[in-house]
Amino acid sequence: TKAWEWWPAGLPEPDGWNEIRVWALFAGAMMLMVASLRDRRAAGRILAFGSVLITLVFVVRARGDWMNGYRWLSMAQVPLVLLLATGIDEVAGLLQRLYSREASPSWTTPGWLGATLLTLGLLPGFFSHSDHLFGKREIGPHSVKRRVDYTAFLGDRLWQYDVPIHNLDVDMGAHLWWTKHRMVDMAGLVDIPVAMHTWQQRVFAEQYVYQQHPPFFAHLHGGWASKSRLTTYPVWEKGWVELPGYPVSRRTFHTGNHVRRNLILVDAYPGTPGRTVRFEGGIRLEGVDVPSPETAPGGGLYVEVGVSYRQPDDKQDFRLFVTLSNGAGAVHMVDVPNGYDWIPPTEWRMDEVFHGRFGFPLPDDLPAGTYDLGVVFLDADGLPVPLERDEETGVPLQLADGAIWADGDAVPAHVVRGEVRFPAMVTIGTVGEDVKAAHADREAAIAHAAAGRCEDAAAAWALARFHLPEARAWWEENRPGAEVSGCFAARAEANPDRIAASWDMDQARVWDFRAPAYVAAAHTVSADLWEQGEAASATGDWTAAYEAYEAAVRARPWFAWGRRAAEKARDRALGLAKDEDDAAKTKAKVAAAARAAANAAKRQKAADDAQ
Repeated sequence: TKAWEWWPAGLPEPDGWNEIRVWALFAGAMMLMVASLRDRRAAGRILAFGSVLITLVFVVRARGDWMNGYRWLSMAQVPLVLLLATGIDEVAGLLQRLYSREASPSWTTPGWLGATLLTLGLLPGFFSHSDHLFGKREIGPHSVKRRVDYTAFLGDRLWQYDVPIHNLDVDMGAHLWWTKHRMVDMAGLVDIPVAMHTWQQRVFAEQYVYQQHPPFFAHLHGGWASKSRLTTYPVWEKGWVELPGYPVSRRTFHTGNHVRRNLILVDAYPGTPGRTVRFEGGIRLEGVDVPSPETAPGGGLYVEVGVSYRQPDDKQDFRLFVTLSNGAGAVHMVDVPNGYDWIPPTEWRMDEVFHGRFGFPLPDDLPAGTYDLGVVFLDADGLPVPLERDEETGVPLQLADGAIWADGDAVPAHVVRGEVRFPAMVTIGTVGEDVKAAHADREAAIAHAAAGRCEDAAAAWALARFHLPEARAWWEENRPGAEVSGCFAARAEANPDRIAASWDMDQARVWDFRAPAYVAAAHTVSADLWEQGEAASATGDWTAAYEAYEAAVRARPWFAWGRRAAEKARDRALGLAKDEDDAAKTKAKVAAAARAAANAAKRQKAADDAQ
């Protein structure tokens, strides 16, 4: 299949040719529509034809689509089917009148033969296009669905809940249907800031992608990596790491998937202080926490750990294991992958701390009681890593307050020699105790929200989830989304600092964007911020104007006019537009350069074919 060119490939395209052809097409089609008005049956046909005409004008004005499959024409499929049916009926009726000697209200042989031949005439083109497209398939919806499922899995493994997750990707149709993430669309189809700029405007890309919406996950490789050049920014190399990918077949992994490094490795362990333990070889336990220690047999346990590797040279891999023991023979041991097995310890920087969040199931046969939580590091040979000691005294250099080191001699080990135990950190009750504790924390979250203590409400709900780390269906059923959303929305509406209030609105949106309190407050807060932006614009303070407009959109993301004003103010603040038309002129110049390059490529191809 070969598409006809709108202009000969060997000739330069004149200025304005795109507009001329669009309006010529529109004017000619309008004449056909007007000519058919005299037919009493024309109303439905004109409606269908008008829908097709609007689609064609857009396709021609947009200069087609860069992908195979004629996607833009999909908008015209339904009205085209109607026109096809009426067209076949007209032609078959004409044949019936010309070649039938019988006066019949229904078709006879001439009519049915004509309709059949016209229908069959469509099949060669259908099979030809299908063979071409099936032989070189573009990305389909369910292919993107696998990517959506993969990033959802990444978010779950990193325990990123009740926070806005930004995801840098393309293929927005399938993404917006399935994902819960906030998409940063590199193609600009659903992302207005990207659509109103070019990736050559690096000051915009750095601000929008890396400062305002640093993606948790980024699907970036191949053509889009080259087009956007986002991987050429210094912050990219330090801030994102590529993951192994996800399987698309038994032997193939889909690559180009990246995760933000500081979701795994942080500057300092944020948990309970005073639980640092130093081991030989520069390995250090920076802390360990069980935020919701009440659980039950057959339930689950949520544990957070902090690990650093302060070894400048000759780094070796090691493993971390977490143990439960009651001193009476009941034990349980789990492997805790360092860096989630995505960033091995040998690739950690000395100033980084692995902050791991893990939920794991408990056996059904663990007896009720109080349990010690232990940690043990195994070196590359599978041997326990001993504590770091003073060379002269042999005394461990540092042991966390209250921790017990089971060296196997003076202190017997519960699970393995060399373990460090933190006594009485976990309580295993009877079956159902974990659910009761989770419900209690949920009720506490609702009470905090009603009292206006929004962060306490969010923290209490997190504790409820930690009691049941494996019961995600329970989370969905019991999540106090409307209550916590209402808390943040009420606080935002009462806050005279509307910029700060917009961030509370952002949190309210995370919890429940359908909550009536959020929807009502969104209009109030964004309207005030719009006025604030208009006032700053009047004085020429474009930085303040942009902050206000951007906050208005943050409070009410569907405020499209605010987004447009925000991008105009951004361009002025960043020096990308000196007057109202500069941004459009810049895009027009880029488009003209792209057309010139395309024409040059066509001429080169024609010359190569001639040779």
